Amino acid sequence: QTLSNDRQIAYHRQQINPKAIPDTDLTFAYDGNKYVKMCTEIAGEKHEVTTVYENEEGTNQVTSHLKSGGRDDDLIKKVLREINDDFHDAIKINQALDSTILDKLVTCFTDGDDVIRELASRAVMQVARVERGRKILVDNKIVENISKLFEDPDDKIRWNAYNTLIYLADFQFGVDAIITFDIIQILVDRLVLEPEEPIMIQVLTLLKLLLEGERAPSIVLSTQALSRLNDHLKSENKFIRELAALNLGSISYNERGKEY
Repeated sequence: QTLSNDRQIAYHRQQINPKAIPDTDLTFAYDGNKYVKMCTEIAGEKHEVTTVYENEEGTNQVTSHLKSGGRDDDLIKKVLREINDDFHDAIKINQALDSTILDKLVTCFTDGDDVIRELASRAVMQVARVERGRKILVDNKIVENISKLFEDPDDKIRWNAYNTLIYLADFQFGVDAIITFDIIQILVDRLVLEPEEPIMIQVLTLLKLLLEGERAPSIVLSTQALSRLNDHLKSENKFIRELAALNLGSISYNERGKEY
């Protein structure tokens, strides 16, 4: 007798001693890490997939070429979207970091396609949410690459870049790295150059996080930050006014800052 779909599902769910799913004899390329394959797809590199399997006749190996090489924008965007979907899971981020995926994402920062740059910068922003990711961003000096996105013409990309460094600045080693790469001066310049109010709020938020440490206030006093922050006290946006005041307050904790 053939059971209906509903009855088949019920039958399998109600088994007292269900049969275990047998272990597969297949060995996949890249040790099962799909992110290695994604790296080659983003780079447009030629790559091979080798599958090893066993049967009664012994061990067999099949090698196939999945891509002939060359740039494929549609494929790159598809892969980047899949990476962003995966990176909502911290476990998958850590798995991806075993590959060279982060280097490939950073390479996309200078791509001529706005969509590719935005997807790559968003993925890196998610990497900054996990401890291992933050450490790699600092150790591999990727912080400097991220700061260059502050000048990107696309608002979403600038937003991603600021958010990434805001995540880093929640930790002292992240603050130290941002200061080491002279990003404070860049932020002071963005107090004038950033045209979008929501992103200006991010500029001020990042600057405030840096000023809560010991090193940043004395550096800020050697820039034009005070006059520019004072100008923002006149902003029609209450959040910008509030953050400008908080930044000035942080500067005043410094002995030299009290003199200004």
